[in-house]
Amino acid sequence: MMSLANGLKKVGTTDPDKLAAAFKGLKVDTPFGPIVYRSQDNQSTMGAYVGVTGLKDGKGVMSSFHYVDGASVQPTHDGSKKASSCGLTLRTKVSINPWGRAC
Repeated sequence: MMSLANGLKKVGTTDPDKLAAAFKGLKVDTPFGPIVYRSQDNQSTMGAYVGVTGLKDGKGVMSSFHYVDGASVQPTHDGSKKASSCGLTLRTKVSINPWGRAC
């Protein structure tokens, strides 16, 4: 919702094409910290919590978790254009493919 509100504020209209253009480079403050919609592909740099999942008292829990900033694991602009048949090489030097196997 915060992203959409910031996009609407930036462009001043609900026109889909103008709103999509407004998201290029859009900066949004979120509860997890600031994010940006990358100009080259409109992908958000919002990250995710990564950890070990399990059950505790019949409920799903995550332990040993930490927050990974999305910008640190997204393909670089050059990497986005050089996708191989195996997958994308991320800035962390890890290659992934659509089946989740390391290359």
